[in-house]
Amino acid sequence: MYIIAQQQSEKETITVYETNELYGEVGRFRVMSFHEQAVQGVIDLREPERMVLEYPRAMSAFMEHHAPDFKKAFLIGYGTGTLVRRFAQKEMIAADIHPHVVALSRQYFYESPHSVHVGDGRIILEQQEPCSFDFVLLDAFTAAGTPHHLTTVEFFLMVKEKLTGRGALIMNAIGIPEKDYRIQSIAATLAYVFPYTATFALEASNPIMLQNLIMVGSYVPLLEPDKDRMAGFEPIDLILGMELWDR
Repeated sequence: MYIIAQQQSEKETITVYETNELYGEVGRFRVMSFHEQAVQGVIDLREPERMVLEYPRAMSAFMEHHAPDFKKAFLIGYGTGTLVRRFAQKEMIAADIHPHVVALSRQYFYESPHSVHVGDGRIILEQQEPCSFDFVLLDAFTAAGTPHHLTTVEFFLMVKEKLTGRGALIMNAIGIPEKDYRIQSIAATLAYVFPYTATFALEASNPIMLQNLIMVGSYVPLLEPDKDRMAGFEPIDLILGMELWDR
């Protein structure tokens, strides 16, 4: 591993490094990490257009299948710009609360031609026009996981107001498929606001280990792509917890 940049924010160190091996794959990768080496984003320097991580592949596959002709999306958690880069021909608005993340991403990963706002994604989304977006994408994390104020009934109701009639919220969450009360509560909160919801996990994943989960909510029936297009993610059933509220 070769560190090429490092920035200290209020609560964490953001590191950009290059490595010849990542998750058992040999190649040439540039990685952004924080939260004790947790990978925030990756680019394959030999094939920059390829999405290395499985969860953004699954999120983009769902978008392309559910609404292949979608026009506009809002992303909370810009990271290294993976999803914005994938949909460079669409109208994308992104927000990230970390100015250092945006600056490092622009320098070492992807200079987005679209709007990237620095600030709280909930506040920035709230300022957008109603019925503006076919998708709202949530990929924001702190050391404790998805920030609470991005998982509440009030937030999801606001998201609903910003979505078009066919629109959907797609979020990347970190949790344990079985016996994870916070994930169960997020699922219950989604179901409280949206009549159609789904959660996806990797088929071969250990159900008691921390992993990426794709959670979706919509006011129209969800059109789910085949498992092979979802990078191995498939639907799972969750026991629903208690709804989450701002207070």
